[in-house]
Amino acid sequence: MTESGSALLQAESRSGKTSRRLVRRLESSSRLPFAPYGLAPMGALALLLIFALTGFASGAVEDVAGRTARRALDSIGATWATVHVSGQWVTLEGAPPSREAAARAVAAVRDAKTEVLLGTAIPVTRVNERFLPPSSTAAPVPEPVAAASSPAPAPTAEIVPPAAAAACDRSLSDLLDIATIEFASSSAIIGPGSVGLLDSVAIAAAACPGVLRIEGHTDNSGGAALNQDLSRRRAEAVRAALVQRGVPQQRLTVEGFGASQPIATNRTAEGRERNRRIEMRVVRPPT
Repeated sequence: MTESGSALLQAESRSGKTSRRLVRRLESSSRLPFAPYGLAPMGALALLLIFALTGFASGAVEDVAGRTARRALDSIGATWATVHVSGQWVTLEGAPPSREAAARAVAAVRDAKTEVLLGTAIPVTRVNERFLPPSSTAAPVPEPVAAASSPAPAPTAEIVPPAAAAACDRSLSDLLDIATIEFASSSAIIGPGSVGLLDSVAIAAAACPGVLRIEGHTDNSGGAALNQDLSRRRAEAVRAALVQRGVPQQRLTVEGFGASQPIATNRTAEGRERNRRIEMRVVRPPT
């Protein structure tokens, strides 16, 4: 073999060793494969997007905005106002005793703050008004006073014959047993599917004598204080809907019972659904 041939074989031999070393270096690399490690953050982002687009997130936002608005109204004595929430927008309804009272209610809700993880924040970004003119209120709500020598007497209900009251109770009970007034989850917003039922309830309520009490009830999910507040806000929402349909506001009172009066077991989904309800009855003095 010539010297040039020997040099060529040595060069090929060296080239082959070098190639093998390069292959071994790539095989022993510490890089992680894209699957599954690269898919993990993408999956987390997808779950976050799904959470943001579902009703759970919007329901939580609406619940915070609604509770904050209700506290602000109660702090200035604006119990005449009803709160409706859509996202971070709040709509106030009711019959204010004066234009000044209406302006105070709007300002209180607009500036209301709530505690968040990093301090305080304003959860309501817009306040809409749907107030009745103060002059159209048959029984004006008195302005809150700083102090009173004695508590104001509670309004007395019209004395209604027992037979008339029983007949009215049955008609309202039959309507609300056949169908349920639906609300958004953890909210006092009445669902659009309840418009027809509210129309029928308004007709029956207008035909009833005396004063009607709208009662809100919930299941036992969540805390007692939250259920009490939610049940009252839902009863207030029904009252506002009936007033819009022509039932005089002074003939309607509201009360929230929370989960204290179940009509079915709370151990099943069907039972909890039955316990989430609105009831109406004639209020009359005992005979």
